[in-house]
Amino acid sequence: MADKAYCSRKFLKLIENKGGKPCIPCKKSYKVQWEIDIEQYKKRNVVERFFQRLKENHRIAMRFDKLATRFLAFVHFACILLWLK
Repeated sequence: MADKAYCSRKFLKLIENKGGKPCIPCKKSYKVQWEIDIEQYKKRNVVERFFQRLKENHRIAMRFDKLATRFLAFVHFACILLWLK
C-alpha cells in the first residue's frame, strides 16, 4: 500500500514480480484508471501512524546508532515499548 506518489507502472510491476498485489491509487491525470481495494487502502493509515509513533523516539528518527545491528536492536526495543502501552 502506498499513496499516489508511487503509482508508476515500473513500481507496480516490481511489486507484482515480487509476488505482491499493489494497492496504490493512480493519479487523476492518468488516462487509464485502475481499480483498487478501497477498504484495504483505508488501513494504510494504521501503518503510517505506527511509524510516526516509532519516530517520536529521537534516537530512531535521527539514526544515532552507526551499526545496523544496534539500530535494529533499538527499533525492536521501541516496538516492544509501543506494544506494552
